[in-house]
Formats: sequence, C-alpha cells, structure tokens
Amino acid sequence: MKADVAQQRLLVDLASVDAELTRVAHRRANPPERQEHGELQAQQRTILDEVGALAIALEDLDEQVAKLDAEVTAVRQREDRDRSLLASGSTNAKELTEIQHELDTLERRQSSLEDSELELMERREELQKQQASAQAKADTIAERLSEIERIQRAVAIDTDAEENQVRQRRDGLASSIDGLLLETYERQRRSGGAGAGFLQGNKCGACRIELDRGELAGSRRPMPTRCCGAPSAARFWCAREGSGRSRRWFTRQPGSGRIRRGGVFSRSPDGVGEACDAIGHATNNVAEYRGLIAGLAEAARLGATEVSVSMDSKLVVEQMSGRWKVKHPDLITLYQQAVTAAMQFESVDYRWIPRERNKHADRLANEAMDRASGIEPKKPKEIAEIKGTKPADTAPGWTGARGKPTRMLLLRHGQTELSVQRRYSGRGNPELTELGREQAARAARYLASRGGIAAVISSPLSRAKETAAAAAGALGVPLTVDDDLIETDFGKWEGLTFSEASERDPELHRQWLSYTSITPPEGESFDTVHHRVRRARNRIIAEYGGATVLVVSHVTPIKTLLRLALDAGPSVLYRLHLDLASLSIAEFYSDGPASVRLVNETSYLT
Repeated sequence: MKADVAQQRLLVDLASVDAELTRVAHRRANPPERQEHGELQAQQRTILDEVGALAIALEDLDEQVAKLDAEVTAVRQREDRDRSLLASGSTNAKELTEIQHELDTLERRQSSLEDSELELMERREELQKQQASAQAKADTIAERLSEIERIQRAVAIDTDAEENQVRQRRDGLASSIDGLLLETYERQRRSGGAGAGFLQGNKCGACRIELDRGELAGSRRPMPTRCCGAPSAARFWCAREGSGRSRRWFTRQPGSGRIRRGGVFSRSPDGVGEACDAIGHATNNVAEYRGLIAGLAEAARLGATEVSVSMDSKLVVEQMSGRWKVKHPDLITLYQQAVTAAMQFESVDYRWIPRERNKHADRLANEAMDRASGIEPKKPKEIAEIKGTKPADTAPGWTGARGKPTRMLLLRHGQTELSVQRRYSGRGNPELTELGREQAARAARYLASRGGIAAVISSPLSRAKETAAAAAGALGVPLTVDDDLIETDFGKWEGLTFSEASERDPELHRQWLSYTSITPPEGESFDTVHHRVRRARNRIIAEYGGATVLVVSHVTPIKTLLRLALDAGPSVLYRLHLDLASLSIAEFYSDGPASVRLVNETSYLT
C-alpha cells in the first residue's frame, strides 16, 4: 500500500494523541486521594458497626434498668403495705414480728436493687461516652470523605474537559487519514498496545519488537511515499521523509423525539418562583439536563447562595452528585454546563424524588409545550394560593417523633422448592422456582411504580439476592448485601418438615415454639437472630437515615424488624404470618419512635 509523507505525519500525530488519551484515562481511573478514600470508607464501616453495637448495648442496658425499676417499685409498694398494717394496730404480736422482719428484708432488697441500678447507670454513661466518641470519629471521617469527593469531582470535571478537547483533536486527525491506513491502525490498537511508534535502532518504539536485517534494509530505501510490507512479521512500517538512518515510526498489524419541555418550580423564604421553556426535539436525559441548567439560572437570578435541587431523573441526580460517570456524548457538554452553573453557589445538593411529587415542575413543563404550540395555558388555583408561603417544618405525628423516618420496605423472597414442600429453610441455599422468579418480577414492577427507593439491601442467600436483584434492576439503584439479614440457622432441623422436626426432638421442638431463647440442635435461637437483626437495623438507619430502602430477607428477620418497630415482646414472632414475596413497611425515627405501616401486602402478585 502507498502512503505519502503527510499521511505518515498524521498517523504518528494520531498515535501521540492516543497516548495522551491513555494518560487522561489513567488519571480518571486513579483520582486524587483514591487510596485514602478507600481506607476511610473501610474505617467508616468499622466505626458505624461500632456505633450500632454500642446502640444495641445501650438498649440492652435500658431494658435491664427498666426491669430493676419495676422491681424497686414492687418492693416499695410491699413496704408501704406492711407499714400501713403496722400503723393500723390490727396485728397481733406474731404478725408484728413477721411484718417487721419482712420490712428489714425488703429494705435490704431495695438497697441491693438500687446499687445494681446505679452500676448499670454508670455503665450506661460510659457507653454513651464511647458512642459519642465513635460518632465524632464517624463524623470526622464523613467530612474528610466529602472533602475528597469534592476534590475528585472537580478533578473529574477538568479531566472530562481535557478529554473532550483531546478527542476533538483526534477526530480532526482521524478524518484526514486514509481509510485503509486508519482501519489498520485502529485494528492494531484494539489488539492491545500502541498503534504507531518510531524505530529506535532495530526496535519498534511502540511494541519493542526487533526487526530483521531484511526488513530494515527495505525500510531504508528512499521511498518516502511507500509503505513496505513484511509478510513474515504481519506488520508494516513507513519510511519518514528524509534518507539514510533518519528517525522512523512503525505500526504493527496483526495477521488476522418527540418535543421535550422543561419547567422549574423554586421555593425560598421570600416566596415561590416559576420558569418554563420549550426545549424542542430532545431525549429525556438531554431535557432533564437543560431543565436543571434553567433551574440553576433561575436560582441565580433570584439571588440564591445555597440551592437544593429535587429532580425525578435518577441519572442526572447521580451524575451531578458525582456517584455516576457521564459517558453519553450528548450529555457531556450539558453536564459541564450544569457543573459550571452550580459553581456560582456556595453549596448545591441534589435529591431524587418520584414523578408524582414533582407535579408543579411537570405542570410548568406542560405549559411550555402548550405555549410552543401557540396555546396560552391558564394558571391553576393551587399555585396562586401558595404564593408567598413558607415551607413548614415536619409536623409531629401521634408518636411524638419529629423529622423524616428511615422507611424500610420489607420484602420476603419468592418461592423455592423447600417452601413448596413446607420444610425448614434456613442457611440452605435453594434457588427460586419459576413461580418464585415471577413473584420477584411482579414485586419489582410494583416497587418500581412506587419509586423513591434509595437502595436495596439483601440477605446473602441466593433466594433473597435473586429477588433483590430483580427489584434493584427495575429501580436502577445499587444492591448491597448485609450478612446479618440472613435467615435463622435451623441446624439439624434444616430441610425437615414441621412433623419431622417434632418427631426428631419432641420436647425441644415444643419449647422452641414457645421460648425465643431455645436453640435448635446446632442452630441458633430467635434471641440471637433478634440481636443481629437489630444490629443490621441500626446500620441501615446510620447509613440511610431519612431515606426509603428496600430490605429483602426472610420470615424471621422481617418479623424481627416488625417486632422492633412495634416495640413488642417475643410472642409477636409466633403470631405474625408473612407470605412469600409479601411486602411489609416499618419506619424508624432518629429520636427513637417507630411505627408499622403495612404487614403482608401481596395484592401485586395477582
């Protein structure tokens, strides 16, 4: 094949640009403080586990203190009764002696109980100090993580801009190179390594392959416009302009719309603002970004210094928060414009909300489309009524709790062969049946239609993870696994039916059905399950406080979470029924109260 000197120069320039792109990609893959960020995340998980464990220990102490208080109250009531009898004068000498003896015993008992309670209170105070210290460490780590992530986002923005510039240069070079030559070059790059490089002595500067004398002799002939083939090596090189032993470069060749619109609804202490505009033909994501840019511009016009953005586009929220990368070429420029617009404020935070909670902005978007079509929309009464209003604080519910709770959607896994046969299924790992997968899919569609779920957390067992994966995929949110959400270990009863377990260990099985402290042979008790599930609950609240999360687990862990929300005794475990793939809802407030919103919903399965 032939290639003139200009083509050769363009090809070596292209190799240089591609090397620059490789360096940019390396910087992107290795952001500043990457190692520190990973280490801090590991420390944060450890400390949050410690905070959760301390919270559980404090709850246990509070239970013990409450029991001691009850005993002290009972002792005092008995003392009051005895003193009333003494004061009545209706007792004989023998009864008088017995009552006095009992009073002495009660006084000693009360003193002992109060000493024990004092010890517990001192222990509680120490645990509170440890918890406060651990929480302070967690807060410090969270601040540093936020700082690193801000730095990384800024670097990522610069890297994106640099990459775009380099790619534009590359596109310009590639468009000027002969198609066959470029195809050969690109094929080489796809196979790995550099696409071109200068000859250095008898070695290729790109791949370090040594050339034999025949190949070198051929390349040294004065043929500035000819590419010399070397069939034995399945590659070619080109002589650079000049003669003799001039510098050379070398390449290896292997042998083988609809119309979109946007609306902005802004609320500040001074009132409510609105803006809308027709965008024209664009994809949803492009429209969402343009709407965001318009919203930030409106906020700047109103003189805002801090902005809270609520959008029903999960993609835009995650990308602007720095958690997802921007890959689509249509969005890169818009993303950079949005980031630039956000930099004029002291702070901007991004929050995803479901479509149904974004009706004001949606209405404005529809108005924009109407105006673009020549229709003047009427102003709805609901907006006129709220002009000049201020957002109210969250009103206290009947529980007395304030603020936004952590809402846990508790989904039991779908059907397995063991559930069909009604056998104990704890740590065994059966897969979902076809019906089980259909149940998981129906639950996923139902949850996706609700929206507003920040994360999916699953038991490590296959039947739960498969159910959770269906939901996570439908929702477009991450799936994480928490080992503490695993089902009860039934030990030797695993795989047995109720009757078989009862026949194997009749007395133990009977007690197990009544007392949560009883442990199946080589298994675990419901009390043990209670402690680890409470630990998981505390972790979820610490990490997702105020958000809605989907927890996919099994009968006992879900019943335990409902028990914790109800603040009920262990007997509730024996009185709740949960169907396969059923949904329950529990809410936990940061200041302690909790409530159960729903138990065993299955309507979406039919």
